[in-house]
Amino acid sequence: MGNNAVFLEALTLQLARELRFDGAERHFIEVLMEGEGAPRIREAVQWMPEYVEELVASGRWRPRDLKEWKWLAVIALWDELQARMPRSLELGMALENGPTRYIGAGLLFTPDQPLFDVLAEGFRNDDPNNRAYSALAVSANGHEDYIGALRAMMDDPHPWPRVNAIASLVRIDDVQGIQEARDLFSRPPSARRSEAVSYLFEVLDRAAPHPNVLRFVTEMQGTLRGQDRAAVDAILVIHGAQTDTSKIRAVLMELDPFAPELHRGVRALARTRKPEDAAALEALFHRPNSQTVTLDLAAGLAKAGSDEVEPLLRNAAFRLPWSQALLAAGAARACYGDELLVRWIENAPATTPIESCRRIGLALGEFGGPEAVALLKKHGAAAGAGELPASRSRAVFRSALQGAELGVLSRVSSR
Repeated sequence: MGNNAVFLEALTLQLARELRFDGAERHFIEVLMEGEGAPRIREAVQWMPEYVEELVASGRWRPRDLKEWKWLAVIALWDELQARMPRSLELGMALENGPTRYIGAGLLFTPDQPLFDVLAEGFRNDDPNNRAYSALAVSANGHEDYIGALRAMMDDPHPWPRVNAIASLVRIDDVQGIQEARDLFSRPPSARRSEAVSYLFEVLDRAAPHPNVLRFVTEMQGTLRGQDRAAVDAILVIHGAQTDTSKIRAVLMELDPFAPELHRGVRALARTRKPEDAAALEALFHRPNSQTVTLDLAAGLAKAGSDEVEPLLRNAAFRLPWSQALLAAGAARACYGDELLVRWIENAPATTPIESCRRIGLALGEFGGPEAVALLKKHGAAAGAGELPASRSRAVFRSALQGAELGVLSRVSSR
């Protein structure tokens, strides 16, 4: 993963969004407007939905294709951002041949703008993804008008719309939907489709901030065992309703590396500051996993201060494009402190461009301020008792110090 630029950027953006260190917003916006790929949209919408809405509404930035529009709409759906991103959803709803149309209609549905025709189209769409997103969107806006349609979708031939309908009915507190979910969980693994249960846990996780969903998950907790119990525990930990992670740790190492439950369990352990959870993450990090799981493992370990992830952030800071590299250095500083960035500069290989060291200095000054610049000066002086030992070292420290001083200036001017 250390040489995978796509993974390094995704890790950088996730950490920047989760840590939200001072000064990161400006570079994050630059990545959104000038970069490529879904992670920048996902993380930007989660972090600063109002600003993304302003960019879209003004036309200063918009998703460049249907795939990017889909990511914007899906995150707005998962995080229920309809009140904060109405214009983005309206524009997405106007697009044909994609779920943005049905997500927008469900989230923007009001008595004054009922949008029945669009939603009816979504519920009977040939694409199971569009049916599933239609179900989620109407429940996210509390449309009890659609209880009948959601009940009918519980018989959908495809598991994804079916479990989305079940979870949506749980959220609405519908008796039939709750009973269907209980029945699904009560079946032994040999008598149920494993992907249907995985899908249901995923949708319940997304909807769990809602009290009806949290109540249902809590009620189910005592009836479940093994992998199912660990999945429920993970949902409750992720959403701040539980602190006990022992059952999650006991199950994770036994799961298939590509199981959705593994991703959820890792997310739960990454939220805590427990040494035993960090140790479990580290053990999982050393085995093959899906890129999604590895990403959450790396982010969780970085926030725990693990040395395992520092080389990944160093590669990102030295190799990624300008704004992404500054964010990587800022995330590293937030996790490991100013001393780490100084060591990067001191120990930069001879093949490292001096400009890259200047960029690390810029991050040090911008995110660390005058105290970080003073630390860099101290190390530079100590390296050669005031006269650095070689022309290369002198050039590296001189460039890094210039960058750090510029970083302090940019820190002041952006306030």
